[in-house]
Amino acid sequence: MPGHDSVRDDILLMLPEDDRAQLQGRATHQVRDWIIARNLAVQRYSSILQTVLNATLAVKSLPNEIFVDILGLASPEQDYRNTWITKATGVCRFWRDTIINTPLLWTKIDLTAKPHFIELCLARANGADICIRLPDPSGGYLKRSVNVDFPQVAPLLIPCSSRIKHIDLYIAEASSNHVPTSLMRQLLDVPLPALTSLALNSKGLQWAPSPQALHSLRHLSLDLSAVTPDWMKLPLSQLTSLTLSEPRFVENAPFASILGVLEACHSLEFFRFEGFEVDSDAPYPTRTLSLPQIRHIYLRGMPPLGTPILLAQLSLPQHARLSLEPYFYYGEVITRALDVLLPKDTRSLPAVCKAQRLMVLIDADEPDEPPELIVYADVDCTEYWNSKPWRSPEYELHWDFPNQAPFKAVPSFFVRHEVIPWQGDALKGLRFIMRELGDFFTATVETLVLRGITSLVDVQTWAQTMAAFPNLKELEIIGQDCDMHNFPAALEPTSSGVPCAQLRDVVLLYRPRKRSGSLRMLQGLRTALQMRLEVKGGSRLRSLSLLLVPERNDRLFPPALVMDQLPDVFRDTLDSLKSVVESFVFRCDTDSDGGNIQREDGDGSEGSMEGEDVEKDTDYWETLDEENEFGEDSEEGA
Repeated sequence: MPGHDSVRDDILLMLPEDDRAQLQGRATHQVRDWIIARNLAVQRYSSILQTVLNATLAVKSLPNEIFVDILGLASPEQDYRNTWITKATGVCRFWRDTIINTPLLWTKIDLTAKPHFIELCLARANGADICIRLPDPSGGYLKRSVNVDFPQVAPLLIPCSSRIKHIDLYIAEASSNHVPTSLMRQLLDVPLPALTSLALNSKGLQWAPSPQALHSLRHLSLDLSAVTPDWMKLPLSQLTSLTLSEPRFVENAPFASILGVLEACHSLEFFRFEGFEVDSDAPYPTRTLSLPQIRHIYLRGMPPLGTPILLAQLSLPQHARLSLEPYFYYGEVITRALDVLLPKDTRSLPAVCKAQRLMVLIDADEPDEPPELIVYADVDCTEYWNSKPWRSPEYELHWDFPNQAPFKAVPSFFVRHEVIPWQGDALKGLRFIMRELGDFFTATVETLVLRGITSLVDVQTWAQTMAAFPNLKELEIIGQDCDMHNFPAALEPTSSGVPCAQLRDVVLLYRPRKRSGSLRMLQGLRTALQMRLEVKGGSRLRSLSLLLVPERNDRLFPPALVMDQLPDVFRDTLDSLKSVVESFVFRCDTDSDGGNIQREDGDGSEGSMEGEDVEKDTDYWETLDEENEFGEDSEEGA
C-alpha cells in the first residue's frame, strides 16, 4: 500500500537482532522516526560517557581554586577583552561551568567591547572588584578602529563604581574612540572607594578629583601633556607608585616642580618620569630631598642635563634602584655619555657610588650606526652575576627592560640608550665610556665586565680604568669581533705599585687570527703576569681563562683547522702562561655543529667544554682586526 513501503531486509541486517525485530514490516517513515529518536538517545549517552571520562582526568582532581588559578595565569595579562577566557569555555562542560561561575575571571572590562558584552562581564563578575581599560589605538592593542558607545557604557559602569579597582584610560583628541570628556567625568567624579590604581591620558581633561573619592589610591599614572590635575586634591601622601609623563608645571604654583611633587609623596616606592625640560645653563640646585621609602626610580626620555640636575636634588636609600633610558639630539656633540646622565657627586646615589659589580656593554653592529650603550651595576652579588649570561654572543635585554622585569632581576643601576653623538665613532665607544667610569663609580667595584670593540682602546685608557678600581678581583673582557692587544701592558707593575693588586680572576674572550692567534697579546700577557709575580708584594692570578671564538659558518676554516694552523710559538706561549697562574683554561668554542675543540687547565689535563656560536665577521671587521694585529696603535693617548 502507498505510504506503507518498508525498508529492505538486507539493510536491517546491519542492526542488532532486537532492533531489527522492532523494525521489520514497519513503514519507512516509522523506521526513520525510530532511528532519529534512538540516535538522540545514543548522543546523550555518549555525552554522559565523555563527561565521566573527563572526570577521570588529572585536571578534574585538582581543587577548584587551583584550576581557576591556572586559568587566570594562562590568560594573557593584557587580554582585557576576555578573548582567551571566552574561547576556553568551549573546551568542555566542566571548563564552561567553572569559567562562567568564577567571578574573578570576568573582572577585566575593555570599553571598546560591545555594550552587551560589557554588561555580561559585569554580571558574571558578580560583585568582585573590576578593572576597566580604554587602550591607546596606536599602541597595537586594537587591530581596527572602534568607537566607544559611552552613553550606553557609562550607565553600566557608574552603578559598579564602588568595586572599580583599576582604571586605565586613553582618550586622545583625534583618537578613534571619540569619548566626550564630560561623560568621562561622570565616571571619575563618582566615589571610587576600591580604586587602587589609576592611569589617565585624556586630551584636555581638567581633573579636580575629590580626595574622599580616592582614599584607597596607591598607584597613579598621568600624562601631563593631556591631563591637568588639581595637585592639591590628589592623595599624594599615600601613593606608593607614581608615573608622570611630559610634565607642564606652572611657575609659582604649590607644586611648581617635580621636586615639590616628590616631597609630598611620603610613601613613594616606585617613581617613573618621562620627559623633562630644563635650562642647561641653570646652576645645580643646593637643595637635596631625601626619599627614604623609594625602591626604584626610572627616568626615561629625558634630554641631556635634565637627568643629572634632577638626580643632584635627590638622596636615595641604600636599597634604591636607579634606571635611566635617556635620549640625545642629533645636533649635540657629546663623547662623555655618563657625564650628561649623572651628577658630579654621586654620594647620594648608593646604586652608583657603592656598586660592587659593574658591566659595560656596547653594541656597534654597524660602524655608521649609533651604538647602544648598556651599563649594568649591582651593589650585591645576585644570581645574574653568577650565571654570567653576557658571555653569549646572542645576549640582549628585553626592549622594555627594566619596566617589565621582576623586581629581583632589576639591577641597582641601569643605563640603556643609543648614543647618537657616537655615530661615526661607534668603534671608539668602549674607549669613550671607559675613560668616564672612574669619575662616577668608586673603589667598591670588585667585578668589572667590558664588552665591545677593544682593539681601539689604548694603553693609557686601560691603565686609567685599572687605577680607578684598585680593589678589582674579577675582570672579564669580551672583545666583540676583535683583539685586545693593548690590555696586557696595563697589568704591568709601575713605580706606584701593582695595578689591581687583588685581581684574582681574568677572562678574555676574542677571535683568534688565522695567522697568529693574537700571539702578540698573549706574549704581552705572559710578560705582565710574570712581572706581577716578581715585584715585591706581587701575587699570582687564581685563574686565567682564554676563550677563543672562531667563525661560525666558515667552511674553509672550521674551528679545528683554525687551531691546527696556529704556529708552534702560539702553543709554547700557552704553556708558558700556565706557569704564572694557579688555574689556566684555554678554550676554542664549538663550531655550528656542536663539536668540542679543546680545554686545558693548570695541571695539563684535557677535557671538553661546550662553547657558543657567533655570527660570521664582515670584511670590515676582518680588515680592522688585521691592521691592529701587528701594526702600531691607531689611536692617540687619552
